[in-house]
Amino acid sequence: MVGILLSDYIPNTLFHHIYMYDLGNFRQRYTPSSLPKILQKLSKAVCSKCYVEISANLTDQPRFEIDGALGARLQLSANVSVVFNGRERLHDVLHAYTKLHVTLKPTVRQSRIFGDVSLTSVDVNVFD
Repeated sequence: MVGILLSDYIPNTLFHHIYMYDLGNFRQRYTPSSLPKILQKLSKAVCSKCYVEISANLTDQPRFEIDGALGARLQLSANVSVVFNGRERLHDVLHAYTKLHVTLKPTVRQSRIFGDVSLTSVDVNVFD
């Protein structure tokens, strides 16, 4: 017989460090060379120095909860922005505040552990 004790202390401590030391920032730049081969020549001919930049920053500390009935729940809050840099100007395509609730519900069947991951709640506020 094997018993497992699950606690939300370790994941919450990890998320606290990620939030406090600004490790929850994501920034990705897509240039014409990072597109699929079919679109690379066309995009280089139209605008070779253009790029799209996607960035996301955590606005609140992520919270992790373990519940016997609901499973493990994670709450994330972030600012997301998409910026297009054209030939002469910078265009702000999207700027939004998002709040996500992700649920992981593990089940044990025939001595195997299975997990169902679901996006429980999504709240997106888009700004102009």
